[in-house]
Order: sequence, then C-alpha cells, then structure tokens
Amino acid sequence: MMEFVTLFIILLAILLDAQLGEPRRWHPLVGFGLIAAQLERVMNRASRKASGASSSVSEAKPPKYFLSRLMGVISWLLMVLPLPLIILFLQLKLSIYTNIALSAVGLYLS
Repeated sequence: MMEFVTLFIILLAILLDAQLGEPRRWHPLVGFGLIAAQLERVMNRASRKASGASSSVSEAKPPKYFLSRLMGVISWLLMVLPLPLIILFLQLKLSIYTNIALSAVGLYLS
C-alpha cells in the first residue's frame, strides 16, 4: 500500500511540474534573492555600526573580521533554516501519508 501511495505522489508531482512548469511571474528564486539582498543590507549596516568608532577609548571593539563572519553565519541561518524547521515540525505533527507528501515536496524543492 505504501509503495502505491509513494508512486502516486511522485507521478502527481511529475504531472503537476509538466503541466504548470516554471512560473511566469514572481519566480521563487527571485523572491529569495530579494530577501537575501535586503538581509545583506541590514546585516552589513549592523556590522558597520557595531565596528564603528566608539566614544570611549577604554571600550574594546570586537575585530571587524569576527563581526563580519558572525553576521554572515546569522544571515545564513535566517535564510536556510526556516523551511527545514517548518517541515520537521509538520512531520512530527502529521500522519504518515502527509509525511510522505512533505518528503516528496522537500525532495522536489532540493
């Protein structure tokens, strides 16, 4: 029974991809790129502020390289982790058949 459901989901995904194809407007990668560019502007601004001149000589400033790397790691986490965490949460809460469908969607998107 499970093999039939898996086969059905795969065939349905292939059929939908053949029928719908690439979106003509608002492509998901364009949206991802816009979000990434905005996040980069915000993080670069925050990094420049944090490594800027301080009013007190006794304050120790973190190295600019460290702040740049830290902002990069935070940005990567913000861009990459939400979708897998949402899928993991849904897989833990939903039935086995829904898990198969979500796994197929995850494989399709990757």
